[in-house]
Amino acid sequence: MARLLDFYHGPYEGSPGESEHFNGPVLHIFEREQLLLSMQITAEALQKNELSVDMTTVYEWLWHRGLEFIEQENITSATVIVITDRDIEENKIVTAYRTLADRA
Repeated sequence: MARLLDFYHGPYEGSPGESEHFNGPVLHIFEREQLLLSMQITAEALQKNELSVDMTTVYEWLWHRGLEFIEQENITSATVIVITDRDIEENKIVTAYRTLADRA
């Protein structure tokens, strides 16, 4: 399991978490102790052959994708991202980040 200190970059800190209504791994990314982004990936997406991530590496993968999203979309308030098996091809998220956030 990932530790909080594994995910730290500039003003951002990451922490594995849970979501009351979600059945897959969740990583919360905070900026100055305020929740900025909740990255969620479904169990089906984790099992997809095109994703070379498992339960030991999923939080690091979510962390890097989350930082990309924050930079690309200039996130300033709490946002939830849900990644499903349809959103992944060849180990990459192929669905636009804004679409992932809109469906949450």
